[in-house]
Amino acid sequence: MICSASSERAVKALGEHVEKSLREKKIRILDREGLARQTWILIGTGDVIIHIFHPQAREFYNLEGLWSDLPRVKFEAGSATPL
Repeated sequence: MICSASSERAVKALGEHVEKSLREKKIRILDREGLARQTWILIGTGDVIIHIFHPQAREFYNLEGLWSDLPRVKFEAGSATPL
């Protein structure tokens, strides 16, 4: 999953929220990177890798470009099912 947050503070807050939500659901976090930098946070659970980017970092790393041949699934905020 790839998403953006509007500021470094928002990247950090979103990363903390994701981690808290995963712990509450008893989903084990296997990998975590970038909490100190707050421009790109990676949270890995084994089955899913969550990337939270500051917009400039997202543009620079262009992960979507690496996976451009795969279909994109869009979610609406607060929804658990794809659009």
